[in-house]
Amino acid sequence: AQSAVMSLLKLQRESPEYDMEILKIKNLTKIYGSGGNAVRALQEVDLSLKKGSFTSIIGRSGSGKSTLLNIVGGLDRPTGGKVFIDGIDLFSFKDRELTKFRRKRIGYVFQFFNLVPEFNAYENICLPAYLDDSKPDMKFIDDVMSRLEIAGKKDKYPAELSGGGQQRVAIARALSTQ
Repeated sequence: AQSAVMSLLKLQRESPEYDMEILKIKNLTKIYGSGGNAVRALQEVDLSLKKGSFTSIIGRSGSGKSTLLNIVGGLDRPTGGKVFIDGIDLFSFKDRELTKFRRKRIGYVFQFFNLVPEFNAYENICLPAYLDDSKPDMKFIDDVMSRLEIAGKKDKYPAELSGGGQQRVAIARALSTQ
């Protein structure tokens, strides 16, 4: 699977947009609770990432890693600051618009994969397109499945896949909208 991921990263690096800033975070703050019970999960975080870059977020438990990813993924709203994806202010959207934007533009691989147990691998990968009432790009999805070495698992349900197989299906779903 590591060679498959490296192959996908190489494809990204060959793209003409490779040097573009894809994510910009300015003064990002997240506070849970209020008053004496307030917990400051993020405080004035600034970050900029270029398209195709590979970045790790590390830190001790409770340091705000998941909070940061949930905000950047549009799953949670910040208390303050801005998040721009391809120059678009993520939180200028109302909830319904944000859901559509997230489904079309943000690939998110959840820690526990969040695959739909009643859907086979192929249906799980195509789910973002189905939710948008659009047709999945079958050629692209077949290519991603091949590179992730799960092409032979299209008809398997999540319970029939190993943990690694489920993870690769979740990665393919995150990439399915390109």
